[in-house]
Amino acid sequence: MILRRRRRKRGALELTMPEVKVELDRDGRVTGARVVEQTTSHQIIEEFMLAANEAVAELLESRGVAFLRRIHAPPSPQKLKALTEFVAHLGLKTAPLESRFELQALLDRVKGRPEQHAVNYAALRSMQRAVYGPAVEGHYALASECYCHFTSPIRRYPDLTVHRLIDAILDSAGQKGTGAWTSQEALALQVPTPTIDAAVGMRALSTRKAERVAAAEVLPGPPQRLAGDRERLAGERERALADLQGALYAGMVITFAQGLSLLRAASDAYDYGLELEAVARVWRAGCIIRAALLEDIRAAYQRRPELPNLLQDPELAAELTGRLPGLRAIVRAAAQAGLPTPGFSSALAYLDGYRSAWLPANLVQALRDYFGAHTYERADRPGKFHTEWGED
Repeated sequence: MILRRRRRKRGALELTMPEVKVELDRDGRVTGARVVEQTTSHQIIEEFMLAANEAVAELLESRGVAFLRRIHAPPSPQKLKALTEFVAHLGLKTAPLESRFELQALLDRVKGRPEQHAVNYAALRSMQRAVYGPAVEGHYALASECYCHFTSPIRRYPDLTVHRLIDAILDSAGQKGTGAWTSQEALALQVPTPTIDAAVGMRALSTRKAERVAAAEVLPGPPQRLAGDRERLAGERERALADLQGALYAGMVITFAQGLSLLRAASDAYDYGLELEAVARVWRAGCIIRAALLEDIRAAYQRRPELPNLLQDPELAAELTGRLPGLRAIVRAAAQAGLPTPGFSSALAYLDGYRSAWLPANLVQALRDYFGAHTYERADRPGKFHTEWGED
C-alpha cells in the first residue's frame, strides 16, 4: 500500500501485537473471545485513519491554532540497549538498536517466527509512553512530526478538544469526489439513493457560505417556532431523546439499504460477484462506517443471500417499524423549527415510497407524454401508448 510504504520509508515502526475480540450476545453477556485477523481491509482503514489524524493536525497547525498533540518521545538509550541484549539472548544477532530503521529491520526479521510476539512485546516495553501535550513534538513510532487524535473514538478529553477545534473551523465542507461519484453511479444504474445524494448536496450547499449569510438576512425562519420547540422539548426531554434514538436507527437502516442496493445493482451490471453478507462482515470488522448494526445486516443476507433490498428482511423490518414513530416525530419537529435535516427527511421519504404498492408516478408519466410524447405503459394491457392531449 502506498500510504504504508511512505510511512515506512520515513521510519515508522510496525509493531505486531495480537488483538483479542470479546464476543457479546444481544444482552451484553460475554459468549467467547477470538484473535482478530488483521486483514487487508483492516490495514487500509488503519492507514486512512493515520493519514486523517496527520491531516487534521497539519490543518490546525497551518491555521496557527493551539491544540493537544499526541506526542511520542524517542526511547532512551538505556532501554534500547536492554532490548538489544534481550534479543541476543533469543539468539538474534543484531547491531545495537540505535535507530528506528534498525529496530524495524529486527521486527521484519522475526515476522512469522516463534519469537515474533516476544520481540514485539519487548520492543513495545522499550518505548516511552505516548502523551498529550501542546508542545511541538513529534510521534516517534509513527515517524510523524505533527500528529493528533481525531479519528479515534472520543473517550478522552484531548480527543474531544480536537473535535471542538474542528467545529470552530469555517462550516464549509470540502469533497474529494467519492460522494458525488456514488450519486452519479446510482443515477446511471437507476438505483435510488436519496439520503446519500442529500449528504452530497448539503456539502455543496455548505460551501456557499457568503450566499447563506446573505440569505439569512432576507429569509427568516419560522417565527417563534424554535423557542417554542425548545420549551416543549425541555419538558419532554426523555421522549425527545427516545425519538432521536429511534430516528437515528431508522435513518441508518434505510441508508444502508440504499447503499447495499446500489452495490447489488453494480455487481449485476459489472459482474463483480459481490456477496453482500461478506461485504457487511468486512465492514463490521473495521471501516469508517463500522457499526453494531452491521451484524444484523450480515445476518439478513445470510438468511437470504439474494435479498433485493435490506428493507424486505422481516427481522430488520420489524425493528425498523418500531422506530418509525421517532423518525416521523423528529422530521416533523425539525420542519416546524426550520432546521434542515435532509438525511432524516430523505430517508423517511425513501421508506414511504418503497413501501407504497402504488405511487402517483402515473401522473408524472402522463405529464412526460403530454410535454414530450415520451409514451407510457398501461396497467390494464401491455404495450407503449401515446395520447394526443388536448390543449384544454
